[in-house]
Amino acid sequence: MTVASFALGGVISADYCRFARSRADVVKSSLAGVIPAGLFMLMMGAVMSIVTGQYDISAILAGLGVPFIGLVALVLATWTTNVTNAYSGGLALSNLLGFDESKFKITTAVSGGIGTLLAAFGLLNLFQSFLSLMSAVIPPLAGVMIAAYWIVGQGKKENFTVREGFSATGLIAYAAGALLACVTGGTFAAFPALTAAAPWLNIPFFIGPVNGIVVSAVLYVVLDRAAALVFHAAGQPAGQH
Repeated sequence: MTVASFALGGVISADYCRFARSRADVVKSSLAGVIPAGLFMLMMGAVMSIVTGQYDISAILAGLGVPFIGLVALVLATWTTNVTNAYSGGLALSNLLGFDESKFKITTAVSGGIGTLLAAFGLLNLFQSFLSLMSAVIPPLAGVMIAAYWIVGQGKKENFTVREGFSATGLIAYAAGALLACVTGGTFAAFPALTAAAPWLNIPFFIGPVNGIVVSAVLYVVLDRAAALVFHAAGQPAGQH
């Protein structure tokens, strides 16, 4: 889940990095800001969890004898995390529905409201399973993005264009990566009846999210090359698949 959370951050980082003045600023923000702070946070969280036997930050700080700091940390962590969640959720919903920036406030309110209702109706009771699922199905998006932009597009922004419709190549590569991440990451282990009927759905290997990223990236490149050859043989312009 820790690996997947960093992969998720990479997937949605464009929500914020799109406001940067240059590519160099994006790279510097990651290398000098996100990575050091993230690693320090993980290290301190691990140390405090080992000492207290707790995983909740407020319970950890209370166990260390500073309950007030734990309360402040809980409020701030909840606020900052859910502000970014609502922002990314609203942006994703807006893009999904084909809205422009003028509807962004509405979609953010809708996505935030849906998240609040789900939490109120008991989603937190299934949070572990929810995180396991998200840690498997989201990181493969990063594999498709990396392959499409940095490998197929050679990292040149002029090679990137927004097209109508959907990308069959991208969807197939993503679906394969997500499935493999679920199979190798133990996601289906939460459903004993399912894995009993189909044991191949639970084959632990390495790190599920990483497996999904690698497979989706490699498969995207392979499918893109194959589609380009087919289009070329048919005399049609490449890049429309």
